[in-house]
Amino acid sequence: MTVLSCIKEDEDDCLPEERSIQVYFSFNGNGPTDIDPANVKNILLYVFDKEGYYWSSYHDDQADLTDVNYHMPVSLPADDYQLVAWCNTDQGDYDAGSFEKGKTKLSEAMLSLRRSANNNDTITHTIDYLYFGDLKPIHVAETGNQKFTVPMVQDTYTINLKTEGLDKSAGQYTFVINDRNGSYYFDNSFASDREYHYIQKGSADAAGQPSASIRTLRLKEESTTMLRIYDQTDKKLIFDQDLINLIRQAYSQNSTYAPGSLNFYAVHTYDILLVFDMAKMTVTVSINGWEINKQEEILG
Repeated sequence: MTVLSCIKEDEDDCLPEERSIQVYFSFNGNGPTDIDPANVKNILLYVFDKEGYYWSSYHDDQADLTDVNYHMPVSLPADDYQLVAWCNTDQGDYDAGSFEKGKTKLSEAMLSLRRSANNNDTITHTIDYLYFGDLKPIHVAETGNQKFTVPMVQDTYTINLKTEGLDKSAGQYTFVINDRNGSYYFDNSFASDREYHYIQKGSADAAGQPSASIRTLRLKEESTTMLRIYDQTDKKLIFDQDLINLIRQAYSQNSTYAPGSLNFYAVHTYDILLVFDMAKMTVTVSINGWEINKQEEILG
């Protein structure tokens, strides 16, 4: 673990020896969820003062949130603070920029998915899981030991795509998800972003059918997130649908679903089966076991 140390020249940052402040992290704040804490590899905890200016940060590159006793010790003088945590920012997929004590504002801080405009904003690898949490405000007392728990959410989703009925080898198809959700403020709200593309070349599943698995950043019900499949042999687009609308339609088959109640905080994996009928030029879509009644047309 790497944390900021207390130095004699800045005694305001030092805790009395008999005091301890422990910061815990929990995924239980949003009810039942499919989040696996084992996917958290590292934590970067930012501390902002009560005025919203950057104070300090703490980093652990061996975080283990499968251990309910895991915590991060921090050293803060008595005052009010705001905590923000991001997990899995070490591997290079995400960038939060640099911070200057007393100058960087919480309201202006931002984390973004790294991508290259020179590469047409395409992402061809599987991005790291991303997690966010904040706790605002906290009060650090002058005496006594204190424990704080930061509620965490997952900001990445896994879209598993399987097909049936396609008439070419798996490698002849490309699966694409287009979105604009790659930048976030430090309250986890969306920042303005340009469109970019997750792209995976099809691979054969156990039945020899084209399939792909794409990890995306946050989904939200009011967004437009396009799912597309290209036939590279014939150079044509054969499937082009709004992913969020497909999920909404699939879940509407569930009698417990109410319009507007998609809970993207609880479900982070979507298994999508697309059954192509090349003779009728239609596609039947099922998501997490729920089949959409309406059949989509094959394009091209």
